Amino acid sequence: MIEAARSFHHALRLDPTLAMAWLGLVRAHLFLEDLPSARAALDSARAVGTTDERTRSRIEIVERQLASRDDPRDATKLDAFRKAIDAALAHDLGNPELWLLRGNASEERGAAGVEQDGGAASIAFYQQALRLSPDHFGAHHYLVHSYESIGMTDSALVHGERYARLVPAISHAQHMWAHDLMRVGRLHDAIRLFERADSIERAYYAAEQIDPSYDWHRPHNLELLAILYLHQGRVRDAERLLREVRALKPLSEGAFIFFQRTLPEFLILRGRAAEAMATTSALAAHPAPPARFVAHLLRGGVRVAQGRTDSARAELAAAERELEGLDPLMTSLFGPQLDGLRGAVALRGGKRTEGVALLRSAVQQSAMFPGPDGWIEGLLRTESLAGFARAAGDWVLAEELAQGLVRHAPTYAGGHYALGLALERRGDRAGARAAFTRAAELWQDADADLPEVREVRRRIGSETAARQPEGAAAARGEWNPAMSGPGPVLR
Repeated sequence: MIEAARSFHHALRLDPTLAMAWLGLVRAHLFLEDLPSARAALDSARAVGTTDERTRSRIEIVERQLASRDDPRDATKLDAFRKAIDAALAHDLGNPELWLLRGNASEERGAAGVEQDGGAASIAFYQQALRLSPDHFGAHHYLVHSYESIGMTDSALVHGERYARLVPAISHAQHMWAHDLMRVGRLHDAIRLFERADSIERAYYAAEQIDPSYDWHRPHNLELLAILYLHQGRVRDAERLLREVRALKPLSEGAFIFFQRTLPEFLILRGRAAEAMATTSALAAHPAPPARFVAHLLRGGVRVAQGRTDSARAELAAAERELEGLDPLMTSLFGPQLDGLRGAVALRGGKRTEGVALLRSAVQQSAMFPGPDGWIEGLLRTESLAGFARAAGDWVLAEELAQGLVRHAPTYAGGHYALGLALERRGDRAGARAAFTRAAELWQDADADLPEVREVRRRIGSETAARQPEGAAAARGEWNPAMSGPGPVLR
């Protein structure tokens, strides 16, 4: 979007009366969630005036789009936006850009225009754009998102590879192909492409003297690469990237929330609860209810990890008070985290039936999020809850969640490690040894001093695989990484 906006501004320096350039700026500002600038650009497009029918129809489309953005709950305004595109198509059926725009409008969350929320209904529009322009990289890009959202990963992979090869210098193209390589278990290939996207971005910022905070894509690519590093046991590399994400200046309230939450979640996962609590202060001090809501969820997770049930319950109550200020989308996105905290508090409070039901609900909700992003977050959330179940002494639930982890991601070492711990506790030494051996194989690139790796090697080095004493920390219900594995993150 940075280069798009630059290009439109340059075109307007050459010809301030170029209405289509003003409309291009509208789209760039919409993507960046800068509605005031989008409206100002639309006003300029109107002021220019034009007799060209195609340009006039595009102005009307953008007018309808902004009207719907201003009132997203009004279905009639969204319908008017779609009908304006249909009217333009009736006079210009050979225009692939209009077909792409119609696909955006078919299943997006309202008239968002960010091209990332397509589904089954959008695919036919994007396929028509490809029939008109087979190498249209935008159509391939949108098809990746659409196929991901309906679980057709193989089809998403085809278009992701095509997108990446058509525009090899675009970081997001490499990122999108990596999305689905990650989903099918080709993790080393996915890491290589996320790293390539990272290299492209770093070179661009250096060459153009641009603050990376202005690039919406930067934190997202770093976060997914960090999670894959964590997946591989490369904890130091993961932390380095997550701290880089935290240092970026957020461009919107949504970006602030989503990229402030990741480092504390990581620290909770690694058993560094005190550090995690310190990193929630900016969220807690933010005036927006969604930010405070997320802060209370994170702080509740810290208190659960510390075994401080009363404090965790207080944070849960505070999070629930903030629910009134949330829109339905935010409530849905953070539903698994909320149920996870509710379940943890209930389980710690001796209400096992209620707690287990809520924790299962958290896992099930996570599994329902479409696409690779949801898949890997669901993986980490399930691992976190398995760690909490172990810390709470509920090894039946811990084994159930560990089995789910292995089904969810057969090539994830953490799942086999969690299963080995549960089987060992149950007395199934042969099963535990097999699980630990598989974990060791999958952790071949892990940090040499990773506690879980040391534990696995110790266990498979002993034929008896004797269970380690749990110690005072375990007796208090606190997480000890050398004994129990990753603790609860309650994502």
